[in-house]
Amino acid sequence: MVSFDVQSLFTCLPVEDCISIVTRKLAENNMPAEYAVLLRHCLTSGYLLWKEQFYKQVDGVAMGSPVSPIVADIFMEDFEEKALLTAPVTPSFYKREHEGSVTANTWPPSFSTSSRFCTTTSFGFRAYGTVTE
Repeated sequence: MVSFDVQSLFTCLPVEDCISIVTRKLAENNMPAEYAVLLRHCLTSGYLLWKEQFYKQVDGVAMGSPVSPIVADIFMEDFEEKALLTAPVTPSFYKREHEGSVTANTWPPSFSTSSRFCTTTSFGFRAYGTVTE
């Protein structure tokens, strides 16, 4: 079994990619494209206050925003679909949870079961996983 967890998901989400994925999914489901315009406004107009100084958030989505968990879910769903379609070995079981994902597989002989961490994926995310036999 392998468990993966994305570190700092909200603050690492690529905003433009999120908007693009949501726009595509809206079109696929015959939903109004105006939702993507509203989403762009929500994701690109975040400000925060620190030590009596206002800052504009330029990376990721705002923690605490009601739209952030939804955008993160949609992004991760798209990421997982792409990752599973391009995986060199198809997992026999895959389940995403709120805090990460779990997969079981018959690993190829070249896969080291002694490895403790996966550090990157082809999509650039840092995922940490523990491999158990």
